Amino acid sequence: MMLFRGEQDPFLSMLRAVNSAVECHPHTVEVTGSNPVPPILYISFKNLPESHSDILFHTCHPFDILASARAAYTNSRPIHPIEVDRDIRRTESESRWSQTMKPTPTFINPPIVELVLGAQFSPLPKLTAGHFGLFWKSLGEEWSEPSDGPLLDDQFETFDRPRWSSPPALQLRLGPMTLPGRFLIGHRNKDRLIQVQSTRFHLNWRKRGSVYPSFKSLIVEFEALFERFIRFSEEAGIGKVLLNQWELTYIDAFLKGECWETPSDWATCLPGLFSSLFPTVGLEMQLDNRAAEWSYELQPKRGRLHIAASPGRWGDDNKECLLLHMTTRGPTSGNGMDFLRTGLELGHSVAVATFLRVTDKAEHTRWGIKE
Repeated sequence: MMLFRGEQDPFLSMLRAVNSAVECHPHTVEVTGSNPVPPILYISFKNLPESHSDILFHTCHPFDILASARAAYTNSRPIHPIEVDRDIRRTESESRWSQTMKPTPTFINPPIVELVLGAQFSPLPKLTAGHFGLFWKSLGEEWSEPSDGPLLDDQFETFDRPRWSSPPALQLRLGPMTLPGRFLIGHRNKDRLIQVQSTRFHLNWRKRGSVYPSFKSLIVEFEALFERFIRFSEEAGIGKVLLNQWELTYIDAFLKGECWETPSDWATCLPGLFSSLFPTVGLEMQLDNRAAEWSYELQPKRGRLHIAASPGRWGDDNKECLLLHMTTRGPTSGNGMDFLRTGLELGHSVAVATFLRVTDKAEHTRWGIKE
């Protein structure tokens, strides 16, 4: 594992950098290079956002590329969909959110390329590959792209270590795929993906030429799908779903040629994360790459915001870009959709406020910001 020097933040205090442990994420955007993201900056960050002003760095982990899923069940067709009054459920859920969510700016053409909403829960040991097939069939014909993949490691935001202690050492897991693994179900429009395993449930939205539908509409869909999985688990005798963590990931892609040409220009796109570099005139060298991670505790012990910025590629034509990953994750204070919703709402508000502060205001105008 190679070590890199962390990027210096222009307005936050840098204390020291450390190594970090490998962590898999349920996103699907490709990250350039074979090395994990470099070490983290230990940072104290105040006044972000106003409603969640006490945010303090604790620890974070580099991300790993999501393993490619191989096709499965190619000769099967979904049958017998469960009839759910989606219009009534969606209306009730949107009404709840309209009363709890604070207004945030929107963009006509935002740089977001993927959003992942997720819930983590206690293991369901009775869950089998056969149950995956039955659940898939219950979703209806619009979910027509099944595949499978390796398990994602469970992730817990814990707060029992000393504030400035080092994260756990690097851990590697070698061996055959555990069955049942992770079941992926793609939508026929190619823009949405359900991921299910014995401890996780995720909904991905992926930009495929479509307009970003908004967090509000996607969480309504996630909530309906996850409630369906909960009912299915209980009716099939798999067990009761007991929540322990909520998780939300935003991935934005800044294409080369739009706000940057070389990695030394990244401060133009993300002035809140990257500073200007030392001059290289007369040194006969040019910057090839840069990347860094940051992590903040959402005090008091409500979760963490993990930020990673690194080179990557996105789109069918594999365009070179600067990728900004922002993952918020934290423990649920109880079991039930209301507790999950509270955590995801917190993660959303923190991620949006952070995005507005680390990105360039001129880019906001170019993306068509609307208050």
